[in-house]
Amino acid sequence: MKKNILKILALIIITLNLGATVVFAEEQGTASKFKQSVIPKPSTLPGPTVAPGAANDGLRKTLVTNILPKFAVIMIGTTASLALVFLIISGIRLATAYGNDEVIQKAKKQAIYAIIGLVVALMSYTIVTIVANFKYNEFG
Repeated sequence: MKKNILKILALIIITLNLGATVVFAEEQGTASKFKQSVIPKPSTLPGPTVAPGAANDGLRKTLVTNILPKFAVIMIGTTASLALVFLIISGIRLATAYGNDEVIQKAKKQAIYAIIGLVVALMSYTIVTIVANFKYNEFG
């Protein structure tokens, strides 16, 4: 069980490191030819077109740069807080088990799940921060 958790955590950390490397490489301009050849132009995409100076553009920019990242951070904070509360509850259950093996095993499982939830919340905060700091004007 512990080996599987460690493998999953190592995979997630490696994935985040590779993702950050790609973001920084694009930011420095080393992948500019790649961006131009892979990302389609907005005029070739299906759906309604929005002119770059339309009234809808300001709302979209505000939504992407301000509202959605704040909402995501609030949700991640709530999830991390709940994981911390469940970790405290499992600690209390473990301390008051009085040698009952069944209760000890349940408390340990609850603590492991709470720690996994806390780690996932912290990693998702990192992902949201990377996506929120993306420069969307370069793609248009």
